[in-house]
Amino acid sequence: IGAGIITVGSKGSAICPCAIANPPTSEIEERHLNRPRISDVLRAAVNLSQMHRALKRKKFSTVIADLDACKKPKSDCGLEIGNRAREIASAFHWLNTFVTRHDQCLLRSLAMIKSLRMNGVPSTMIFGIATRPFSAHCWIQYQDVVLNDTIEAVSYTHLRAHETRED
Repeated sequence: IGAGIITVGSKGSAICPCAIANPPTSEIEERHLNRPRISDVLRAAVNLSQMHRALKRKKFSTVIADLDACKKPKSDCGLEIGNRAREIASAFHWLNTFVTRHDQCLLRSLAMIKSLRMNGVPSTMIFGIATRPFSAHCWIQYQDVVLNDTIEAVSYTHLRAHETRED
């Protein structure tokens, strides 16, 4: 609450859910992903390492501000943005083989959104909670497509949606 990630309801007791522009309706299934480019896998690994270090050393609000300041490089890639989002998701899915994803949704989402941002792909990091039993989760979407999880795994009450856009 103090960091501005969530807000208290008007009666002071409930947490207000947020509305998101594109509720999740589909996911990228691992079996339909192409083999990732080695450069995307290396960038994903570097971003995972950088976000791990940033979360240990900085306030969360500073980590988010740093992501917002991240500028995309000029690219002659020519790929459609949706295809680029899929390629980046493929690199992160491939890393799941080597780097655990259990209880790492924040780290993995921050690293993925950084990779997407660096490639000019507009995306949204969504934070959600479930109350019975209590759990919290975050994930990345490109439009209404969940990039780093399944539809079943993102059935949470949405607390915050943090969007990145192309410059």
